[in-house]
Amino acid sequence: EFVNIIKSNSNDLLRLVTDVLALSELDQYEQLPTDDETDMNTICQLASEVAKDNRQKEVEVLFEPARENLLIRSNSERISQALNNLAHNAAKFTTHGSIRIAYSILEAEKKIEISVTDTGMGIPADKQNCVFERFYKVNSFTQGTGLGLSISRSIAEKLGGSLQIDSSYTDGCRIVLTLPLVYA
Repeated sequence: EFVNIIKSNSNDLLRLVTDVLALSELDQYEQLPTDDETDMNTICQLASEVAKDNRQKEVEVLFEPARENLLIRSNSERISQALNNLAHNAAKFTTHGSIRIAYSILEAEKKIEISVTDTGMGIPADKQNCVFERFYKVNSFTQGTGLGLSISRSIAEKLGGSLQIDSSYTDGCRIVLTLPLVYA
C-alpha cells in the first residue's frame, strides 16, 4: 500500500514539474512552429489510448475519425500534448458511460475541429471560463495540478486556433479544439 502511495505521489510530482516546464516553454513563444506533417488520426488514436489507460473499467473509449487519413501541416507534438491533457481529464472525471474523441473538417472556414466528449460530471456553467486559468481546479480535492487546460488552450492559441467548452452539451463535458486546416 505504501509503495502505491509513493508511486502515485511521485507521478503527481512529475506531472507538476512537467506542466510547469511546459508553461514556461510556451510563454517564450508568440507562435509555435506549424511546419511538420501531422497525422490527425494517429494523434487522436494516441489520445484515445491515454483515455483508455486512465479510465474507469465501466467507461467506453471511442475514436471517430472524419476521414480514413488526414495529414495537415501543424505541430504534431503540441497537438498531441493538448489532446492528451483533454483525454486525461475526461478519463479522470468520467465514472460511467463513454469518452468520445472525434474530429470534423470545416472546409469553408479552413479549420479542423477536434472534440473530446465525455459523460462525466461536467463543468458548471459559471466555472467554464475559470477552468482555463493556471492552477484553477473546480474541485480542490481532485488529483491534478490545475494546469492541463491552461496548457492546452495556450497551445491552441499559439497554433492559430482556440480551445473552448461546448456549453450546449449537458450530458458531461465536451471540449473543442479548433485548428487551422492546412493540408500537408
